[in-house]
Amino acid sequence: MRSIFLIFALILAVSVNSQQQVTNLTTLIIDTDGAAINSKDTYIPGTLYILSSDPEIKNDTLPMKIRGRGNSTWGMPKKPFRIKLDDDKHLLGMRAKNRDWVLLANYADKSLIRNALAFKIGEWVNLEYNPDFRFVDVILNGDYVGNYMLTDQVEVAKNRVPVEKQDTSVVALPDLSGGYLLEVDGFADREPVWFQTDRGVKTTVKYPDDDDINPEQLDYIKTYIQHYEDVLFSENYKNPETGYRAYNDSATLVNWYIASELTGNPDCFWSTNIYKKRSNDKLFWGPMWDYDIAFNNDSRQEDAQYKLMRESAYNPRVWINRLWQDDWFVRAVGKRWENLVESGISDSVQNYINDAANLIDQSQVRNFERWNILPDKVYLEQFLFDTWEENIDFLRDYMTERVSFLNDNLAKYVEPFVIENYYYAIRNKNSSLVIDIKETDPNALNMWEFLEDQFSQQWQIVDLGDGTVRFENRLSGLAIKGMGVGNSLALSDISETNDSLRWTLEPLGSVNLFGIVNVGTGNAIDNSGGGTSNGTNCIEWDNHITSNLNQQWVFEKIESIPSGLAPHTSRLNLSVYPNPVSRQLFISSDQAFASDLSFSIMDVSGKEVKAGHLVGESIDMSQLGSGIYFVKLFTENRSEVFRIVKQ
Repeated sequence: MRSIFLIFALILAVSVNSQQQVTNLTTLIIDTDGAAINSKDTYIPGTLYILSSDPEIKNDTLPMKIRGRGNSTWGMPKKPFRIKLDDDKHLLGMRAKNRDWVLLANYADKSLIRNALAFKIGEWVNLEYNPDFRFVDVILNGDYVGNYMLTDQVEVAKNRVPVEKQDTSVVALPDLSGGYLLEVDGFADREPVWFQTDRGVKTTVKYPDDDDINPEQLDYIKTYIQHYEDVLFSENYKNPETGYRAYNDSATLVNWYIASELTGNPDCFWSTNIYKKRSNDKLFWGPMWDYDIAFNNDSRQEDAQYKLMRESAYNPRVWINRLWQDDWFVRAVGKRWENLVESGISDSVQNYINDAANLIDQSQVRNFERWNILPDKVYLEQFLFDTWEENIDFLRDYMTERVSFLNDNLAKYVEPFVIENYYYAIRNKNSSLVIDIKETDPNALNMWEFLEDQFSQQWQIVDLGDGTVRFENRLSGLAIKGMGVGNSLALSDISETNDSLRWTLEPLGSVNLFGIVNVGTGNAIDNSGGGTSNGTNCIEWDNHITSNLNQQWVFEKIESIPSGLAPHTSRLNLSVYPNPVSRQLFISSDQAFASDLSFSIMDVSGKEVKAGHLVGESIDMSQLGSGIYFVKLFTENRSEVFRIVKQ
């Protein structure tokens, strides 16, 4: 009886709608008997009519249910939907035979093809699974609502996410080890089943499903991801056998990262799909999903044409920043990118843009008649155009320039900085000024023209043995400390446990050019505002080391450090008092004084004002004027520096 009704309904729909197939694209007619779709949680019943002139697509009438979907996109006038058929179908001839499908509205993407292009890029870089899709026109309850993408629901299923299914009875290994579908998700705390790692990475469990997952499964995958993160940030994380590579499918990791940079997706680390298979300790990366604000379509990023996502995409970037400290990962990305360029990925991108534009040309006309938004900002669009064709041209030009940009920033591997036993000047590429101690505040740093024999401009770079370094000033013996975005860098006493004193040196594509990134914050050292005048602030700022010349630095050897003079680990274990001092500065030690202990007193400019061999246990400071001095006590192979206030 129901089938007779559906046939009658289809005949009625065809007779009422003189334009059954709106354009050359397949038309989906959705009928809910007039009921509004106003929930993302509750399905309402309806009927799906498929009208197509494509001989490979069967015109059909299918019972189904429909509801809303999406986060920010659900609040837009043109709504995205999720469809659940009564039976599994290869809908419109797509790979998966399934009940669950998605209609993407692409309202904020006025090219209408960003998501499609991202899915194709996923194919070209050879991710293991990429959503299938078809462009369609949609009529909802008699109202044409525009051009849509009909695509897979990202879920665990045959010809979709390729992991094994579990049920609620699974509580032990090996079945407990998989499969799992996860999303590193900035909105995870809005989801029913989620957790957060020690480093703040929020993760939603997408499979097993919310209603099915049991405590043992949730505990297993939480523990697994935390262990992965712990290994990634361990001292020996670069070890190919016991480090993070043992927990990653390297091919999908490298390919997913390249795809994230090629698309310029600012949400690539905010929303990352990963999955784990049974009896397999590796994480697989992908699929690509949600790219309507990618390809330079996010005004919060300003013009991101020449920005690397590992530096400017939305947090959490903590994992990718750690990966980029591994020479193996940098080389693997560079080699894979060169391979993709040689295989013609640039031509593939341009050809697909042309093909997709030709395919939806008729449909886009109807879409923008229905939604007259082309010149208006409706969400986060960075660039606005009067015509759809200009949006397509923008996408073509973006991809041309993006490939060229990545040729310079992914394909060129530069050997890491090799620290030698020298004092270095740290010169900014943009201003040519060097990092110096601020004369008016010896605890802070600024930029100054290079001066010979200015010890305050000279830095010993201490290798901390885990891919990080510390910068110790020759004059003061103190270390550069990050103070947070927008604040001047400071000097601090040495500490082995303070991450604000630890920095990574990031190669920037040419010999001896690096970004300097703080381990504690992920921010970069910056020549503030690009100032070229003495006294310009040296600050910590958001990491844009690839695109911002103010964050690019050259290390220049000034003078070799005397043989045997090690970093702070070979200090003399002395103390001085009083501080402030008026006349005599006393030196004390828990050990007997060495007979060769000497001293050098320098003012804040680095000029030596007094020197000699220590006689007794004090130094006469009475002849020095009031101010701040640095007192260096040293032997042939050990030294220690103290900051002293003279009253």
